[in-house]
Amino acid sequence: MELTTTQQQRQLLSQQMIQSAGILQMTAQELTTYLQEMALENPVMEIHESSASRENPDFTSCLHQRSVEEYQWLSASDESNRYFYEQQAQDGENPITWKFRKTNQPQTLADALWEQLVSIPFRSKDAKTLKYMLASLDSWGYLREPLDQIGKKFDQPEDRMELLLSVLQALDPPGVGARSISECLLLQLKRQTECPSQLEFIITECLDLLAKNQIPAIAKKAGVSVKEASRLCQIIRSLNPKPGAAYSNEDISRYIQPDILIKQKHGECTVTLNDSLYPQLSINQYYRQLSKTAEEDVRKYLLEKIRQVDWIRTCIAQRNDTLFRTASAIAEHQKDFFLQGSRALKPLRLSDIADSLGLHESTVSRAVRNKYLQCSHGIFPLNYFFSGSLSSPKDSVSSSGKEAVSAEAAKTALRRLIEQEDKEKPWSDRILSEKLEALGVPISRRTVAKYRESLGIPDASKRKSYS
Repeated sequence: MELTTTQQQRQLLSQQMIQSAGILQMTAQELTTYLQEMALENPVMEIHESSASRENPDFTSCLHQRSVEEYQWLSASDESNRYFYEQQAQDGENPITWKFRKTNQPQTLADALWEQLVSIPFRSKDAKTLKYMLASLDSWGYLREPLDQIGKKFDQPEDRMELLLSVLQALDPPGVGARSISECLLLQLKRQTECPSQLEFIITECLDLLAKNQIPAIAKKAGVSVKEASRLCQIIRSLNPKPGAAYSNEDISRYIQPDILIKQKHGECTVTLNDSLYPQLSINQYYRQLSKTAEEDVRKYLLEKIRQVDWIRTCIAQRNDTLFRTASAIAEHQKDFFLQGSRALKPLRLSDIADSLGLHESTVSRAVRNKYLQCSHGIFPLNYFFSGSLSSPKDSVSSSGKEAVSAEAAKTALRRLIEQEDKEKPWSDRILSEKLEALGVPISRRTVAKYRESLGIPDASKRKSYS
């Protein structure tokens, strides 16, 4: 047996490095939870709310704190958050802070329906049966369990179950308690003043053709003109096949917290880090003083806990600095987007930002993970601004000499083309590809189909209008 000596180079991550990387990729809510948990374990740590924020001095040549009133432009310019501003203003909350929080348990569909029945004097057995039927409704408001099985559970005859079902189906929202899509749509039609017999025929016999937008086939089957069939189908499309979807048995949707705020003014972008979303740390002064005078064991314990707080504060500062620098670099690269909208979004890779900041690509990836940016065009995940080029990924200019176009910009151009087309003669994917090429967006027919499907836009046959 021969003994040999070899030399190896290994990179070992210390616990502090792992903690720093973890804090970097935390969202504001995750960071808040983490700090609260650490405060429970560390007696010298104190956490308190902070409204501090800072701006990029290189980008705006100024550095100062802003009051809440200076962010009112967001409320005026972003329709997608107008409702949240109004609600928070009524509740006396800070309109610039969106909380990831659970509110009071939202009203369920069963609760809303029972409120309409509570004043009716039902027999005890009928009330129990109705409550069971309400609890059995699915998220769409449909009653999936067979009526005869429910009747057996509560010893109810068939005619009594039909009566209770009619009571349920008479409630709002219209269509609730249906056992199929056809029945749901018919229940809604019966509440309308005008209900041609052909409508019922199309709902019961032609829903599959309607889903494929085969209006001529529906017209032939229903014995009406194509124009009339198109009008009837429009009425059916105006109905709601999911009447119970407005209610939820799950936790209410959470507000999005924008980690970065970008304001456009005089052709320039101001980047602000919204670090008021999580609490700030401090060290309890009593324990700090005690660490200087206490016995050796107590002093060592307190100094260890103080060092722990100092390191967490350092990690948070590094997190903020990395996030801030990354957002500023994104704002600089995508300046045209913030001034003109999604059509001006440029191709951008993580490596482009990493190289410009002198960081590793994985560091930038952690920094943008689940972080959001708010501007006058709405709220976007930071990952949204990293979009591949339709030309060679190494080139900023396409083979035709034109500036490369990002995939998101191509989707925006595609959506606008489809919005402008003649709905009676919608363009095929091949024609859309040709028109995009003329606009300087060279993509193939297959890519058009892929982008169209990702945007939730049907093909030409289903977009065709027969009115």
